[in-house]
Amino acid sequence: ANARFMDAVRTGDEERFARLYTDDAVLLLPGREALNGRAGVQTFFASFKARGIREIRLTTLELEAFGDTAWERGGSEAIGPEGTPIGKGKYIVIWKRTAEGWKLHRDILNASA
Repeated sequence: ANARFMDAVRTGDEERFARLYTDDAVLLLPGREALNGRAGVQTFFASFKARGIREIRLTTLELEAFGDTAWERGGSEAIGPEGTPIGKGKYIVIWKRTAEGWKLHRDILNASA
């Protein structure tokens, strides 16, 4: 799922990116109100382009599954034009297993110093 996330960002495929999230997803980003549902996911995706992010690299540090729910803790690196690093962060995701496979259900991220 993380490989599909990174590929959707890299290729600019907003529709595929949105399908990675549950219909009632909640995204908690720094300095913003919660982003909810598909509209929130689309706002999140649009923020990549607005900030000049061409790629996101995710690194899973911990992962535990409990039936149809899992949580993941990891790190991220935002890459700008010509492969230039433009920021690092950390995240926790709560995953839900659906009929279409694992989807991001709650996505919490913060910038690293």
